[in-house]
Amino acid sequence: MVRIKRNLAIIIGIDRYLHIPKLKNAVFDAQELADVLQEKHNYQVLRLFDELATKEKFSQLLENLQNNKIELEGKLTQIEKSDRLLFYFAGHGFDEEAEDSEEGKPAGYFMPQDADANDNKTWLSMKKVYETLTELHCHHLLIILDCCFAGRISWVSKGRNAARPRKLYKQNYDRFIKHSTQQIITSAGHDEKALDSFRFGKRGGGDNKHSPFAYFLLKILKADSNRGNDKFIEAIIDDKVITVHELFTYLQNELGKVTEGQTSTLVQPRKYDKEIGEYVFLKGEYIFPLANFKRDKLEEFKLDENTNPYKGLASFDAKDSQLFYGRKQLIEEPKEGLIAKVSENPLTVVLGVSGSGKSSLVKAGLISKLRSEQEKEASQDKWYVLNPIRPGEVPLTALARAILPIKNVNLVNELTQVKFLDNLLDLKIKPEQESKLNDESKDFFNILVKAWSGEIPEAKILLILDNFEKLKKICNDSEKQLLEEFKNNISNTLNSLIEELKQNSQSLTAIVNQWSQNNPNIKLLLTIDQSEELITLCQNDQDRENFLHLLAEALASKELSQNLRIVLTLRSDFEPQLRDLNEDKYKDADWQKNWQKNWQDGRFIVTPMNREELQQVIEEPAAQRTLFFESPKLVNALIDEVIQMPGALPLLSFTLSQLYLKYLKAEENKERDDRTITEADYQDTGGVKRSLIKTADDTYNKLVN
Repeated sequence: MVRIKRNLAIIIGIDRYLHIPKLKNAVFDAQELADVLQEKHNYQVLRLFDELATKEKFSQLLENLQNNKIELEGKLTQIEKSDRLLFYFAGHGFDEEAEDSEEGKPAGYFMPQDADANDNKTWLSMKKVYETLTELHCHHLLIILDCCFAGRISWVSKGRNAARPRKLYKQNYDRFIKHSTQQIITSAGHDEKALDSFRFGKRGGGDNKHSPFAYFLLKILKADSNRGNDKFIEAIIDDKVITVHELFTYLQNELGKVTEGQTSTLVQPRKYDKEIGEYVFLKGEYIFPLANFKRDKLEEFKLDENTNPYKGLASFDAKDSQLFYGRKQLIEEPKEGLIAKVSENPLTVVLGVSGSGKSSLVKAGLISKLRSEQEKEASQDKWYVLNPIRPGEVPLTALARAILPIKNVNLVNELTQVKFLDNLLDLKIKPEQESKLNDESKDFFNILVKAWSGEIPEAKILLILDNFEKLKKICNDSEKQLLEEFKNNISNTLNSLIEELKQNSQSLTAIVNQWSQNNPNIKLLLTIDQSEELITLCQNDQDRENFLHLLAEALASKELSQNLRIVLTLRSDFEPQLRDLNEDKYKDADWQKNWQKNWQDGRFIVTPMNREELQQVIEEPAAQRTLFFESPKLVNALIDEVIQMPGALPLLSFTLSQLYLKYLKAEENKERDDRTITEADYQDTGGVKRSLIKTADDTYNKLVN
C-alpha cells in the first residue's frame, strides 16, 4: 500500500487589489486555514497573500509546479509521488467570453492582486491552473476555491461526483490510500455572482471575519463540534478521519442554511490513462486523518447475502432509503418535485410505466424523506405517515389496516405491554429459542427479526397480528398470555373497522376528521401503492367501488383539505379505469366531480432517469457496501443498456444484484478480495438484457440435473 509521507499546501489569499474592488476577508481566511493545516494536520505550507500573489508571482508559482517543484521556506523542493497536496484560493473570481471557453461556455479566471478589469492579460485562467495542478506527480490532490464563478473549473475538468460510503470502513480507507485522487471543492457554482460596477462578485462582506464557506471549512478541519453540540461534526470525526466527501457534505449542508444563491460543488476530474488510452476517474479519496487516528481501529465491513445493496426485482421500502439513489431532484425540486406536489395537493397520482420506479420513489424517497424531516426541530411541516398499503384482493381490509393506528390511537402506546418482543426479536436466535423452532421456523424467524428491527411502531402492530402463531412459539407462558390479549385487541378493532368502512362511505372522512381535530397542525399521509391491483386483483366490483368512494368522500371534505394527503402509485395504462370508475353512475355527485378535479391536479409523472442518475443507482449502493466498479467503461455499458429501455429499472437492479452475488461467491472461495465488480462478471451474467433469462435457465438446469 502507498504510504503518504508528506502533506503540502499552497494557500493564496488576496484582499488588497490594486485596480479592482478590495475584499475584507480573503487573507484572514487564508491565514487561518494555513495555520490550521500546519498546526493540526502537519502540513508544510506555502503562503501567498496580497503582494505575493501578483500575476508575476502566480506565473512563477505555475512554472515551478510545471517542473514538479514547490517553494518551501525559501527553497525549491521536489514534489514526490508519496505527497498529498492541497491548493486553496480566496479572492476575486471572474467570468468572461474568451478563447479558452469550454464548449461555448464563458471561461473562468482567478484575479491576481494586480489584475486589471480591462486587461485580460493580467487575469489567470482557471484552465491553466487546473492543467498545471493535475499534471503534478503527487498521490493525492485537493483544489479548494473560495471565489465567484469557481464552479467554472468543473467545465475544464469534465468531472463528476464519485460514489462514496457514508461510513468509513477499513476496506474503504485502504482503497482511498492505495489509489491516487484529484478532487475539487468550490464555494460557488459556475454562474453564481453578486455583481457591482466592475462586474466582480462581492465575496464576504459584513462584520464576519470569514466568508461563510471559509467559516465552515475551518470549523470542520478544526474538528470543532462545539463540545459535542454539533452532531454533524461529531458523527464525521467519530472514526478520527475527515474524508473530502464528508467535508463537502458538511459544507453543502451548512452553507444552505445561511446563504442564498451559493452552491458548493464537489468534482472528481477525469485523468488520462496512457496505458489504456482512455480517460478514467481516479479511485482514491483525499482525507484528513486526525492526530489520534489509528487504521486498526476502523471497522471492517463483512459481506454476505443479507448485505446485498440491490433489491433485484423488488421495490425499495422506507427502511431501504440509505441505498436508494438517483431520484433526489424528482423528489426534492422546490416547485416541481414530489414533496412539493404532495404538500400542495390533496391527491397525488404517481404515474409511470411498469418498472419505472414508482413504488420505490414513494416509499424509499417521499416517505423516508418526510419521516426524517420530522426528526428535525426546525421542520416547517409536521407529518404523520401511515404505513403504505397495496389494495390486493380485499382493498377495504388493506385500508382498515392502514388507518388502524388513527382509529385506535392507544394501540401504539399499548405496544409497551409486549415490550418483551424487542428482546425476543433481537438480532439472532437465542439458545432458549433454538429448540422451539424447526428449520422452516428458523428461516422465518430471521426474516421477522429483520422486519421488526426496521419497522415503525404502527407496522409492528400488524406484524404481531400477522405472525401471532409463530411468535407464540418463542414466548414463555406469561408472555403468551400478554401477546394473545394484545393480538385480540388488534383483531377486534380491525374487524370492527372493516365493517364500518363497508357500511358507511363517510367513515374514512369521520375517522380522519376526528384524528385531525386532536392533531390540528399535522398532515396525515395515506399511501396506496400499486393501485392497479384494484383492477387486476380485486374481483369484487362493490368492494372496488366502496374503496374509491371512501377516498373520494374524504378528499371532498373541506374540513380535511389542509390535513389529509393521499398518494396513489399507478401504472399509466390503468389511469382511465381508476380515474373514470363509476363516472356514469355518480356523474352528478359532488364527490365524483371533486375526484376528477383532484386527479387532474395531482398527476405526477415519473420521468426516465438520465445518465447521471443511473450512474448513482449503479455505483452508490455498492459504495455503501465497500464495493466499487472496475471502470467507468463498465458503468457506462450498464447505462447504455437501459437508458433507452422504458421500465428497465427492475432488470438493472436484478443484474446488479447478480453481480454482487458473483463477487460474494468469489470472495467466499478466496478467489478475490479486492471488493471490485469487474467487466468479466458483467459479461458472464449476460448483461442487463440477458441476466434474468440466464439466471432462469441456470436454475432450471440445476433442477433438471
